[in-house]
Amino acid sequence: MKKFLKSWVFLFVVVFTVVFLTFMVLSSSEVQKVDFVRNITNVIFTPIQNGAAAVGNFFSDKLSYFTEFDELKKEKGELEQRVRELESENRELERFRDENGELREYLGIKEEHPEYEFVMAEVIARDPGNLFYAFTIDKGELAGIELKDTVITPDGLCGYVSEVGTNWAKVTTIINSDSVVGALVSRTRDAAVLEGGVDTQKEGTCRLTMLPSEKSASVGDTAETSGLGGLFPKGLLIGTVTRVEPESHGISYYAEIEPAVDFERIRSVCVITSFTAE
Repeated sequence: MKKFLKSWVFLFVVVFTVVFLTFMVLSSSEVQKVDFVRNITNVIFTPIQNGAAAVGNFFSDKLSYFTEFDELKKEKGELEQRVRELESENRELERFRDENGELREYLGIKEEHPEYEFVMAEVIARDPGNLFYAFTIDKGELAGIELKDTVITPDGLCGYVSEVGTNWAKVTTIINSDSVVGALVSRTRDAAVLEGGVDTQKEGTCRLTMLPSEKSASVGDTAETSGLGGLFPKGLLIGTVTRVEPESHGISYYAEIEPAVDFERIRSVCVITSFTAE
């Protein structure tokens, strides 16, 4: 019995001592009490806060990624649109530059031949499968164009007007088999006839026929309009001699001519509506 009482007394003393010391510690100062409570609270909630922060950061990063992706996609679209606009502007500038160059060349023709009255026109169509023989321009009767008017470019003689409408005209080129032009060799001044042919027009060339002798023309000579007949002005460059051969009847010679005008690439022309014939 005494041992039992002693054990309970001892336990009571121990518990009382622990509670008393704890009370003293907690009561020693308000700051220490607050620090203790805060410490316990932080110990409990810090892992939870870390987890919540990690989750928040994860979703924030993902949201930021999609937001930035949309912004980059929009910016890419705007840049592509700007590139297209700049390319279009560049093409327009190149076209204006080419047109300006052509205008200067045509102005040179006007200054060299003040007796010409002419109308500038654009090529708007070509006969199917017929890049060299004929094409259509965007000017016609309203601009003063008539049948048989001479058509040139800054490079030389192109052909003549073979059909004309209110606001259009068809041009037959000098390499067409229907074309006949009075011509001469620039160096020797020997007269001849420029003709297109079925065999030559496929190659984009024509022939200077009825040359009086083999010496009338040589490779490298140029041919020009003679002005005979009054259909074409005198002195228009036709092209360059590439070879000279006797004609089939053996009486005269012909010269193969490479036209000065590139009919495949022609984009604009000058139609001479009036000139002073010599």
